[in-house]
Amino acid sequence: MRSLNRIGIKLGFAGVIGIMLAVGMIANQAATEPKVREANRHADDEAQISENALIAESEMRNMQLAVRGVRLARSTKDFDKRRSQFRDAKAAQAKLLEVSIALSASPEEKRMYGEITRLTDEYAVGADEQAQQQKKMLELNEKRATLATDWDRKADALIAATGNGGGTANLDRGGY
Repeated sequence: MRSLNRIGIKLGFAGVIGIMLAVGMIANQAATEPKVREANRHADDEAQISENALIAESEMRNMQLAVRGVRLARSTKDFDKRRSQFRDAKAAQAKLLEVSIALSASPEEKRMYGEITRLTDEYAVGADEQAQQQKKMLELNEKRATLATDWDRKADALIAATGNGGGTANLDRGGY
C-alpha cells in the first residue's frame, strides 16, 4: 500500500486522467463540429432569406410606385421611364424570391415564397393591362392635341380668307 501513496504515482495518475480528458475533449469537438457548422449554415441561410424577404417587399413597393407613376404619366417619355422602373423592380424581386425558395429548408417556406411569386406575377399582369390602357390614352391625347392644333390653324385660315377682321375673338364669344 505504501507504493500507491507516493507522489510520483499520484502525479502520473493525474497526468493520465488529464490526457484522457484532452482526448475526450478533442473527440467531442470532432463529433460536434459538423453539427455546429450545419447549424451556423442554416442560421446564415435563414438570415439571407429574411434579408431577401425585406428587400423583396421593398421591390414590391417600388413596383407599386412605378404603376402609380404610369397612371400619372403625362407623356410617353415619362410613361416609358416608369414602365422601365416597374420591369427593373419586378426582375429584382423575382431574383430575390428565387434565391429565397432555393435557400428555404422547409416545404412550407418554399410553398409560401412560391405563392408570393405567383401573386406578384398576377399583379404584374394587371399592371401591364393598366399600362396598355394608359399608353392608349396618352396616344389619344397626343392625337387630340395634334388635331386641335390643326383645327385652330384651319379655322384661322378660314377666318383670314373670309376677311373677318375680328379674328377668333368673335368666334369665341358668339358660340353660346
